[in-house]
Amino acid sequence: MTYFVMTDSLGLLLPLIGSSNISTACLLGITGVLAPILEETVFRGFLMVSLTMWFSTPVSVLITAVVFAFAHLTPGEIPQLFVLGK
Repeated sequence: MTYFVMTDSLGLLLPLIGSSNISTACLLGITGVLAPILEETVFRGFLMVSLTMWFSTPVSVLITAVVFAFAHLTPGEIPQLFVLGK
């Protein structure tokens, strides 16, 4: 018998979807609304603006994209996250 262990956050959250209306609403609110707003605030509103004080805008965008990709702690998705972070 083979058992798969899901260690990524999505794998841990999937069992919560549909387990109750409250957990589903909270999960959708956090992942669909709160997380994107916080990411934009932290990465573009704070980090990129701060970096433009020391670097040119294109360099600041690249640094922010790299930090965005590595902040998600999913090594297999770093290239995609880097592109999305630009």
